Amino acid sequence: GAKRSFTDYAIVNGVTYKYNIAPASSTHIGAMIETDEIVPDIKSWELLVVDDINDDNIYTLSAIYKFNLNVEDVVLQNNTKVNKLKGFTPYMKLQRDSINCWSGTLSSLAGVYDCTTQDYTENLTILDAIKALSTDIRTKFLRDLDGHLYKIDISSSIEMSQQVFGNRRATTKKLEWTEIGSTESVQIVALGDLDE
Repeated sequence: GAKRSFTDYAIVNGVTYKYNIAPASSTHIGAMIETDEIVPDIKSWELLVVDDINDDNIYTLSAIYKFNLNVEDVVLQNNTKVNKLKGFTPYMKLQRDSINCWSGTLSSLAGVYDCTTQDYTENLTILDAIKALSTDIRTKFLRDLDGHLYKIDISSSIEMSQQVFGNRRATTKKLEWTEIGSTESVQIVALGDLDE
């Protein structure tokens, strides 16, 4: 009843969404309204840090880390190991394990670019928050440029490198991630828009 807006973060690029929303309380459900159609066009990799809610597969968004400034090429691998066995024929026999999960490394600048002033800035709050990701036990999701959503965790230490230009610097953040679960029927919401 008191909520006036919501944001859906578990979306896919190029898919048309239309929402049917009804106000509800513990005793009543109000008249439903239908939203206009929305077609998302996400232009960056996004790491979503969420808090669990008691309901299955429903999460509230706590923070977003965007990888969209000076992004390096991303290489994904599905971690399936294949053993090549030699026998008494001219051909090898292949034996695969059952692992089939994505992993990769993301790298981009760690600061903020202001389109109005055309200034790039970094601050200790941002750099400390990125550093803390490797020990943060909250659930994490990663969305790629196509809008695929992966349930992931950080799977190695976080690396930062700095280029110094006179009295200025540019810090690049680099982190390795591994898919750890399914995103089927996942909902990621926040009350209103977060300050991204």
